[in-house]
Amino acid sequence: MNQFGRTMKRGWPALLALALAPSCHHADPNQPAIPPDQLANAVEQARVDKQPAPPPPPRRLGYLLPADLAQLSGAPVCTLRLGDRPLLVAGTARALARIDGRATFLDVAGPMDAAAAFFRAPRATISIGRGIPVAPAADAPGTIWPVGVTVGGLPDIEDQKINASWSCRLRRGPGGTVREPGARL
Repeated sequence: MNQFGRTMKRGWPALLALALAPSCHHADPNQPAIPPDQLANAVEQARVDKQPAPPPPPRRLGYLLPADLAQLSGAPVCTLRLGDRPLLVAGTARALARIDGRATFLDVAGPMDAAAAFFRAPRATISIGRGIPVAPAADAPGTIWPVGVTVGGLPDIEDQKINASWSCRLRRGPGGTVREPGARL
C-alpha cells in the first residue's frame, strides 16, 4: 500500500466525524425554527403575492387620458375598453386612441358596428372583431361584447394582440350598411 492509501485508511474516521458534527447539534425545542421577524416577513410576502395586480397597459395601445378625451367634439358612438378604462373611442368617421404614448386620430377604414371595426392612421392600424356569432335579434346596439384586438401597422414590430370589450351604438342594416340607431334606410 502506498503512502496515500495509508493516510486515507487512518484519516477517514476523522473526516467522517467532521462531516457529521453539525448534524449532531440539537436545537432547543423551545426556540422557533424560524426567527419571529423572518416569519412575519415571509407571511407578509405571501399575502402581498396573492393580491392580483392590475392589468398593465398594452404595449402599443395605451389607456386614453382625460386630456385625450377632452379633444373630442361629440359623443363617441363606439368604445373599446380594457377593464373599466377606455383604449379607443370612435365617432362615425374617425376614432381616438393612445398609440405609442401619443393621442392619435385614426380614420374609420371599414364597416364599424357592434361586431367589428377597422381603423387606420399613419404607422398604425387597429382591427377589432367579435369572435362569437350572435343572433341578429340579440345584437342590440350598446351591448358590451368581448372582442379580440390587433394593433399593427409597423413592419419592424410584431402586431400586438389583446382581449378587450367593445360597445357600439351602430348596427348593421340590410345589405350590410351601417347605420346609427333610429336612422331610416
